[in-house]
Formats: sequence, C-alpha cells, structure tokens
Amino acid sequence: MEEYLDNDIPPYAILSHTWGSSEIDFCEWQRGQPAKNKDGYAKIIAAQNQARKDGLKYLWVDTCCIDKRSSAELSEAINSMFAWYRDSSVCYAFLADVQIQQFKQGCRGSESVYPATIKLEDLKGSRWFTRGWTLQELLAPRQVQFFSGSWICLGTKESLAGMISEITLIHVAYLVGDDIRTASIAQRMAWASGRITKRLEDIAYGLMGIFDVNMPLLYGEKHKAFIRLQEEILKKSNDESIFAWGQQGRNHESNQRYGLLATSPKEFSASATIIGFPEEGRQLKTTNTAVLLQRFDDFESDPSPDSPLYVRLQVRDLKQMTSYICLPVEYAPEKATYCRVSVDYPAYISPRRVPLAAPRRLQTKSWDGRRRDIDNILPVSKEQPIVPKRLSQPTFDIVVKHSYPPHVNDKLPSHKNSSGCILPLGFTGSNTGAISGYDYQLPQSAIRITSISTKSV
Repeated sequence: MEEYLDNDIPPYAILSHTWGSSEIDFCEWQRGQPAKNKDGYAKIIAAQNQARKDGLKYLWVDTCCIDKRSSAELSEAINSMFAWYRDSSVCYAFLADVQIQQFKQGCRGSESVYPATIKLEDLKGSRWFTRGWTLQELLAPRQVQFFSGSWICLGTKESLAGMISEITLIHVAYLVGDDIRTASIAQRMAWASGRITKRLEDIAYGLMGIFDVNMPLLYGEKHKAFIRLQEEILKKSNDESIFAWGQQGRNHESNQRYGLLATSPKEFSASATIIGFPEEGRQLKTTNTAVLLQRFDDFESDPSPDSPLYVRLQVRDLKQMTSYICLPVEYAPEKATYCRVSVDYPAYISPRRVPLAAPRRLQTKSWDGRRRDIDNILPVSKEQPIVPKRLSQPTFDIVVKHSYPPHVNDKLPSHKNSSGCILPLGFTGSNTGAISGYDYQLPQSAIRITSISTKSV
C-alpha cells in the first residue's frame, strides 16, 4: 500500500462495487494479512489482475484504502470521492449478482472485445444500480468497464449506454461524454430518486460531487443532510428546478404547510424531464430562511378570496414545454413569509392565460384580514415551518363588543359560517398581557389574532 498526494498521483484504476458482509478493511490490508476466504478479497485480486492487463500499476478500493477509524480521513474521502473516480484511468464496475457464461471475454477502451451477451433484465436486476454511492461512480469516470460476478466483461459505459439509460433515467448523452453539470438540478436529483443507502445521511453525501459542493459530515442528522445539500447547491446555482419536486399518493392535511426544499431525492422521481428555463434579468435570490420567487397571477380565473396564490418557477418540462410550472403558496404569519401548501407535483398552467405586461405591484387578496400590497416577488420558506399542533388557551375571556361586518360575532360559534372580520376586542381578567402573539383560528375560519396591544376593561 502506497500513499500519494495531489500532483504526485500516478495513473490508477478504481473499483466500483456494492459492499457485502465480508469486506477487507484498511487495517487488514495494511498488516499484509487479509483474510483470503472473504468475498471482498476475491474481487480486489480480480481487479488487480485486470489493472495489470490494462497496463496500470495502481488500484484504489474504498474498503481497504480509507482508514475509517479517522473521522477526518473519512470526511475528506467522502468529499473527494467524485474527483477520485473522475481522475482515474479506468473504473471497474463489479456487478456481483450478475452471472453470465462466456468463454471469450475482455474490455478495451470504450468497446468490449468478445463481449458477453447481456440482456436488459440481467443488468436491471443488479443491486449495483440501486445503491446511492454507485451513481457518482457511474457518472464521474471517463471509462467504466462492467464485469459480472465471475469477472466476465459485460461491456463498457458507452457500449451499454442504451440499457443503462433505461435503468437509471440518465440520458445517453451524459453516459457517453456530455458534462453532467449541463443537466438541471431536478434531472440529477431524479437520477438518485430510486437509490438507497444504508445510512440516511449518505444519500446526500453521495451526491455532493454530482452537484460540485462540499460540506461536513454530521451523522445523526438524518434527512437534514439532504436539506443541507440543497442549501449548499442554492449558494452557487440559479437553477429553480431544485423546487420542482412532488410526492405521489401522499395524504396531507389541507392546512399543512411545507418548505421549498425536498426531504429526499425520492421526491424528484417524476422530474427527469424538468429543465432550467431562465429568463433574462431574473436572478435567484435567497435569504437565510427563504427564497424570493416571482408571483404568478392568472387573470382569467375568478379572483375570489379562496383562489390559490402561486409562484412561478423558471423551469419547463420537456414533455410539456408550453406550460408554466407553478407552486401554490400561502402566507404563514408565524414565519412572516410564504410556505408551500401542497407536496403534490407543481401545477402546469398555460402562458396564454397570463398577459404580457411588465412586473408591477400586485395585491394579495385573502379572506383573513391579511390584505396587503406586496411586490410580485414573494419570500417562500426553504424548510417546513414548525407550528405547535395544539395552542394553549388564554387565561382570560375575550369579549367581542363591535364587529365588522355587522353581527359577525353572532356567527362565530358556527365554524362553517365563520368569515373574515375586523374585531375591536375587550378583555376581562388580570393576565391580559399573555394575549400578545396568541394565534387562534377556528376550523375553516380565517379569524386570526396575532399581536395585540392589550388593555383591561
């Protein structure tokens, strides 16, 4: 085992594989006494022999070339993994669960020499195509050679590109040389949507190189790792396709609010055809907690108080290029910003329903007394707001003395008949200061008390 740094690194081969239950680790290999009866040993030796045939002196294997006892070394390795695969002379993808019988075999360059006869079903069933880490190991190297469980050459990334594309949702162009950075964020997320990792955080860590970002490893943060990944992406990208995700078949409460950021790549499973569609003069702007997005107004629809409010993304769907892609949002007073109100797939709205006019100040019409003039750029929360499920009741009584519209106080006990109103309130009791910030809302009602200057009567 030899160690090289940066510019001193010689040409090398690299192994891509799925981990089994009996792998050779760093300590075993360093002692020079690896357990030869382990499955992990056999594939390392086979990869070594293949590297020699290809004229390469060095081979890198993650199981035995990373000292996982050192958290610093592990973090550096995971952050560097994409680059290590990209800079390799050749990557050997070992599909342990694919068994093909073929006597003549071999791989050379981008073409197979006497390639084994391989069917889509044989490749599609391989565990290698389901793991989170192997996505970057497929995309990063210039040359990838695929081998069966008995180390028979199945072909190369180029010769098998058609089948690999059908399995992975990755367009053939990105398998034969196109820069993956030209794919939208949504497309790259879709490539990872069907993959899994043993640890929840690793699905995010395994995508860092694909999006050209780095971040520290915090095992134990679970789905927050994927949120952090998206926040890092937003720091260097204007691609709003990162917000074009949705969940199929999920039941959600009608009054639930959500953030702009997805919690898993799975939520991009239907986004493989979403592309960025930037408009001149528009730049994606973010704050610590929100993203500023352009408001969408449908002038043909009935501007009723119950009509949804939308923000329009600078994206298009290759399958439906004539439609805008919009997200429904709602104002969340507890965050003083807007939140997504549905995790269904974004709405597709025809541009013919939108007038050609310059951006101007628009009015948000709502039914809860929140009438306000705002610009056509709305701050939308990145993460789902944390709202207590049950609010404590005040320790005093509220007496409605006057109301507008008139007699609305007679309707308040009936939830289905409640309506928006302005209420001058009187209070009884000694603890009236507690009402500041108290948020009260009847079911299907829009009456909201947020911050009130109190005075005993």
